[in-house]
Amino acid sequence: MTKESLNDTLCGVWSASPTPFTRKMEIDIQSIERMVEHHIKLGVKGLFLAGTCGEGAWMTNDQRRQLVQNYG
Repeated sequence: MTKESLNDTLCGVWSASPTPFTRKMEIDIQSIERMVEHHIKLGVKGLFLAGTCGEGAWMTNDQRRQLVQNYG
């Protein structure tokens, strides 16, 4: 990856987004899909999931892995 292409990838607005959970404390995939689509429509270039909003520290490794596999 060139410096210019990396710059293009990382430039723009990125959002620190919460990770929605179901009542059973499972990752709410449907809500995440709606949230991602909403952010795309707003022109957001990227999302920070499972970290900066606080829930990342309380998630299991499997839950974080699920996010990365689906949205990383």
